[in-house]
Amino acid sequence: MRLLVVEDERRLARSLANGLAAEGFTVDLAHDGVTGLHEATEHAYDLIVLDIMLPGMNGYRVCAELRAAGSQVPILMLTAKDGEYDEAEGLDTGADDYLTKPFSYVVLLARIRALLRRHTRGAVPEISLGDLRVDPGARTVHRGDVAIELTAKELRSWSTWRSTPAGWCRRRRSSRTSGTSRTRAIPTSSRSTSARCAARWTRRSAAGPSRPCAGRATGSAGTAAAEMRLFSSVRARATLAATLVVAVALVVAGWLVLSTLRANLTDQADLQAEVAARQVASQVAVGTPVTGLRLPGSADHPVQVTADDGPVLAVSKDLRAISGTGSDQVSVTASPAAVASGRHGGRDDDDDGGGHGGDGDDDDDARPGRGQVSTDVDYRTGRATVGHTSADYRFAAVEATAPDGRTVTVYAGARLEMQAVSAATDVMLIGLPALLLVVAAMTWLVTRRALRPVEGIRAEMAAITSAGELGRRVPVPASRDEVARLAETTNQTLGALESSVERQRRFVADASHELRSPLASLRTQLEVAAQHPHLLDLHGTVHDVVRLQDLAADLLVLARLDAGEHPRRGRVDLGTLVQEELARRAKTDRIPVELSADPEAAFDVSGSGPRLTRAVRNLLDNAQHHATGAVRVALTTAHGRVSVRVTDDGPGVPEADRERIFERFVRLDDARSRDAGGSGLGLAIARTIARSHDGDLTVTDAPGGGAAFEITLPAA
Repeated sequence: MRLLVVEDERRLARSLANGLAAEGFTVDLAHDGVTGLHEATEHAYDLIVLDIMLPGMNGYRVCAELRAAGSQVPILMLTAKDGEYDEAEGLDTGADDYLTKPFSYVVLLARIRALLRRHTRGAVPEISLGDLRVDPGARTVHRGDVAIELTAKELRSWSTWRSTPAGWCRRRRSSRTSGTSRTRAIPTSSRSTSARCAARWTRRSAAGPSRPCAGRATGSAGTAAAEMRLFSSVRARATLAATLVVAVALVVAGWLVLSTLRANLTDQADLQAEVAARQVASQVAVGTPVTGLRLPGSADHPVQVTADDGPVLAVSKDLRAISGTGSDQVSVTASPAAVASGRHGGRDDDDDGGGHGGDGDDDDDARPGRGQVSTDVDYRTGRATVGHTSADYRFAAVEATAPDGRTVTVYAGARLEMQAVSAATDVMLIGLPALLLVVAAMTWLVTRRALRPVEGIRAEMAAITSAGELGRRVPVPASRDEVARLAETTNQTLGALESSVERQRRFVADASHELRSPLASLRTQLEVAAQHPHLLDLHGTVHDVVRLQDLAADLLVLARLDAGEHPRRGRVDLGTLVQEELARRAKTDRIPVELSADPEAAFDVSGSGPRLTRAVRNLLDNAQHHATGAVRVALTTAHGRVSVRVTDDGPGVPEADRERIFERFVRLDDARSRDAGGSGLGLAIARTIARSHDGDLTVTDAPGGGAAFEITLPAA
């Protein structure tokens, strides 16, 4: 049996070749995809062991090219990619089996033997019974265009009864658990009692797998929303707040309107009462007897005239009751003779001994002079009954002095027309709730419309979180307002998160791949040596252990850098640092390193000595790996910056790859040899260290050919 092993891990490939050769196989090796495809096309192999991560052409493409060319050789994919989608892609591309690293060598041998048996068994003729066709090789039963896989027991039953000419029937059976309908093909001859055909024909229901429909989801969401606590949503709280604010504003405005209206009506009544009182007081001032006073209409302006000492001298006609004036009497209480003579027991100016301006009481100064009406008016609120009608009145009290010196007080009233105030109050009490309902409804609708894009953003974010599809984006409304800016910021955050997760996923996948490869090589060497001790490669085993150690150290450095760890910094002399590193590795370097630096110049920077040493070491390792005969290091300083330039005379770096090589686990095809110890982390670590020191690492063409890597840092 001739096998082809396509594996870029040379030590692992040699271990596999030695072990398989010891098992009696003839093994050819290829270390890249292009060579592997060429070997598989030009030579006949019984089986191909194919890696996926190959330089030049990956294993998926190699497998696809072979299947497209019509090759049916069994292919066993042997790779460190252990994801479900990776395995599915490999099998869908045309691989017959898939084994992840690290693997058991015994299991690998068993799978190789199984694939070879399956391939060399030869084609088995199909079994045709009615509209059923059984393909024993593919272990499927066909009815029209539909194919169902058979179990081993079912295939044996079909093989046993394939010679039966007729007498087959189908029995339909429904499954209570799965809800599907199955039809079994059962032989009806007498021999059918000793064997059962297990070719199961499954028809899916028209509805397909039950899934919650959009309507059900919407109903559940509506039920959940209905069960939410009152005012737990922004829309409800905004509506409540707006309604309360409008209610308070309307109440305050209504109170101000009613107060103003009431004050205006009161002022109007005061004016009317004062006019009526002054008309009567003027008659008294000109000497009109009390009994001859012309009083205004009692219904509109009830009048009461009282003396200083309290007796009622005159009242309006039909006045039945009065309050709020000088007296609640509605009839003349002074004697008719006193009223007619004007002497009613009161005091006049003659009695005060001296007339107006004499030495009487202090009240005389406030009284009007003879034949005068006082300019002061006293307003009071009271109630009067004229005829059979009672009403509220505003009374104006005006004093007047007759020519003979008698002083009286005239009370004249004006009805308080408060019906307008009552009507306005009623309108407000009725209209305020209705207006608040309108405000609440409008606020609810406007808020709902304004928050609809926010709900769309929330729903999409929930869907993204549930599905884990960070490639989706939330809808951006066309309003270009705060909500639109929120959506744009959310999409930017999702984009950054997607990029971060993708970088993390690639890092984990690549780290897993890099760790699995040396582990697989180490395990294979040990398992082969366990069965064939003379094949033990002790040097290779130690090399793989050292490689694992270096890879673990690189991953630890990256983890610390990503975590933002800041070691103690100080003043570092890059000239001394580079000289010490060159002296340390002088005996182990493949190519001697030439150092050029101005001895009078200062190359001091501020940073971490161990970190900067690691960055310089990685650049030197990279130069030693690619150089053909010369590696140079130059130290320069200019414009407040210190530079360390490492050049080699190797193949150089294509301009299109000068940024990509600083990504983690990236190796160009001509540098993919893992046996040389490269993992694609050295340059990434060096650039990360440089940038953490406020500097940078770049690559250009060297003057004489090759690559020039330069670290530039701020001078201390």
